[in-house]
Amino acid sequence: MLARISHHTFNRFVLTEFLGGRRREASTFLGVNYYGLARFKNLQPAVPAGGACSKQLGRMGVVCDDMFERHPDGLGVILRDFHRRYGLPLYITEHGAASSDENFRIRDLTDHLHQLHGALNGGADVRGFFYWSLLDNFEWQFGYTKKFGLVSVDFSDASLPRKMTRVGEFYRGICQSRATGMASPNSHPAIS
Repeated sequence: MLARISHHTFNRFVLTEFLGGRRREASTFLGVNYYGLARFKNLQPAVPAGGACSKQLGRMGVVCDDMFERHPDGLGVILRDFHRRYGLPLYITEHGAASSDENFRIRDLTDHLHQLHGALNGGADVRGFFYWSLLDNFEWQFGYTKKFGLVSVDFSDASLPRKMTRVGEFYRGICQSRATGMASPNSHPAIS
């Protein structure tokens, strides 16, 4: 029940207000920041970023990165819903996974891109996908500890050396080939 209230408050209500009246005529696109979903327990989000134990969530069948529950199907649902409801071009302005496990991040990206592909095939007007983030960065709650970047940054070294990650190599290959019907991530050479 709390999830429905949160969804209504943060998604439907805000968008309805933002796109109400003549503002809709002036809107040229919708930006979607999508990471996953949050389950609630005792009015608290049951996600690693909220203090929930990732291992305990995993034993319950919940797939998480270091911060949120991953829910690729939700991306496809929201893209189709926003396309139907608002009729504006869509841009995924943020999507990525926080994890030092490169295989996990590649599988997660692949699963979400498959959902994007399905939404496109279903008629959703998605015009862009922006991965979060190019570089490992500072997260307000966690400092420099979370690994999001396509390029890793060694924050313990004053010269901040950077190195392309396997996720970055994988995503570069997708972008260079303009791939939409991707193979399984397990067949990709970036997965060892």
